[in-house]
Amino acid sequence: MDYVSEEARSRSMLAQILAGDSRDLVTFDPFIVRGLQYYTGTVFEVFDQHPQNSRSLFGGGRYEDLAGLFTTQRIPGIGFGMGDVTLHDFMEGHGLLPEPRAEVDVVVIPVGADLLSDCRAVARTLRLAGIRTSTPLEPRKLSKELVHADQVGARVAVVVAPSEWERGLVAVRNLATREQIEVTLSEVVGQVTKLLERTRHAGIGRQTTAIGGLLAQADNLRGISSGYPCEVQPGSRSMTCQH
Repeated sequence: MDYVSEEARSRSMLAQILAGDSRDLVTFDPFIVRGLQYYTGTVFEVFDQHPQNSRSLFGGGRYEDLAGLFTTQRIPGIGFGMGDVTLHDFMEGHGLLPEPRAEVDVVVIPVGADLLSDCRAVARTLRLAGIRTSTPLEPRKLSKELVHADQVGARVAVVVAPSEWERGLVAVRNLATREQIEVTLSEVVGQVTKLLERTRHAGIGRQTTAIGGLLAQADNLRGISSGYPCEVQPGSRSMTCQH
């Protein structure tokens, strides 16, 4: 930046960064170009250093009067746009993708079409207790419903069968261990809650905290900053900016 005047450097945040302790995180390039005309000052792009993720994660810059398209008030600002695909690639490359969240916690399954309304009544009781619960739209074989329950990530199945229902009972099944017990209708919420707590604690060690991991990976990001619209240089994995 020897060709940049002392006055310009004193007013430039980019120049201060390049002269400070963060200079290793930024690469200055006066020749890069971004294709959007509303940029009026420094533009930037941020890259991951992982070799399998060479595309920029996000980029943006300074604009003096972009808000003037929508209001008579002059509002200068800085903004950026983030790529969803590149963010996914970043998280995948660093092992930060969270485990998919299950659609439901409990499925209530009727054994027979005549028990479908009773099944929905049990499901309503569980939902009122704050438990994410689903029921089949139409009755199918119990084995198929149990397979579907596993596919949607449910941890507990409540089976409403004719003989048990006549005695005021339902079967509560742990889908992980296949253990099953019969409980009364007044006990079903408590038993389901207990099973969900048990399975939640058993699986907590496998969960990934993506936000904490992203913060821990901050050193894997480098930035590019420039004074005019910019373009990524082939093979570059640092932040390059035009000023």
